[in-house]
Amino acid sequence: MKMEIILVSIALFLWGLFMLLFPYSFWKLFEGWKNKSGAEPTERYVTGVRVGGCVYMILALAVLVYYFFIM
Repeated sequence: MKMEIILVSIALFLWGLFMLLFPYSFWKLFEGWKNKSGAEPTERYVTGVRVGGCVYMILALAVLVYYFFIM
């Protein structure tokens, strides 16, 4: 169980880091293929993806801190 929690937390942190650093790639991967006109994501979408990435990173760190220091 310990290894699974660590691996999921690391994966969640890396996913959040990807969202934070590469929001345009995230858009192209998940939303861009739906758009045939070649439009770019809005600034609101990019900001939301970056905020979501920060939330994922904080959540992953909180799980690791809880697991190692509190539990």
